[in-house]
Amino acid sequence: MPATPDHGPVDRFAPSQGYGTGALGLPDVSTPQPSSLNERLIAGLNRVPRAVPVLAVLALLAVGAFVPTFGWIATALVVLFLAWMLQVSWPRLAGVERLMRVAVIAFVAMIAIIQSRPRG
Repeated sequence: MPATPDHGPVDRFAPSQGYGTGALGLPDVSTPQPSSLNERLIAGLNRVPRAVPVLAVLALLAVGAFVPTFGWIATALVVLFLAWMLQVSWPRLAGVERLMRVAVIAFVAMIAIIQSRPRG
């Protein structure tokens, strides 16, 4: 196995760790590249200011409240986003936090279902 000046032996046949490539073609362990879709979406959310997702959820809820025919679709998108955030954060949450988040998602989902039913 060849050795590099500062990095020790290099195994060219080792499985990829999901890291970027440095200037010498060696793995750059300082900047891990997201490998799954969840990791890429979270990395994208980390690049925007914290207020942007909150304002986007509020805007979608406002659209859901004020658009009469298809507003429920915007509310359903909020449900999907909140469910995804719950799935991502589930391992770090305590029991009460999990219960509260599930209750909020169920409440917003019920609003979307009620909005989707025609009144007549």
